[in-house]
Amino acid sequence: TALPLPAVAAADAALALATPQRRAQLWARVCAFEAAIGSAPRQACGWRSPIVPIEVGSEAAALEAAARLQRSGFFVPAIRPPTVPEGTSRLRVVVTAGHEEEEVAELARALSESGVLRLRDAHARGEGEY
Repeated sequence: TALPLPAVAAADAALALATPQRRAQLWARVCAFEAAIGSAPRQACGWRSPIVPIEVGSEAAALEAAARLQRSGFFVPAIRPPTVPEGTSRLRVVVTAGHEEEEVAELARALSESGVLRLRDAHARGEGEY
């Protein structure tokens, strides 16, 4: 069976939007975000996806962080068991080419000010209550 015509039209429209300039803008935003949260040097840009997971440990920590960010105006969902193993709950940041540089910087600031990045670093070192 063939795909429904609306699905084909949507795929065609998406391909038309995926210009080299848009792709370059997307990766520039991903690299800027990664550098802003201290994941890697700006030149190294290690993510291979515009979906950036920030592991925080416990389910409660992830839910609390997601709620704090939501109150600050950012939709960053918590991903928790059974989707990920116990003790590895995380926030799922999705960077798009449509995000402005200022928005990426504001999210990085919100992550820092809310303590999410400290929690991430402590979890990575195996420290703290998570």
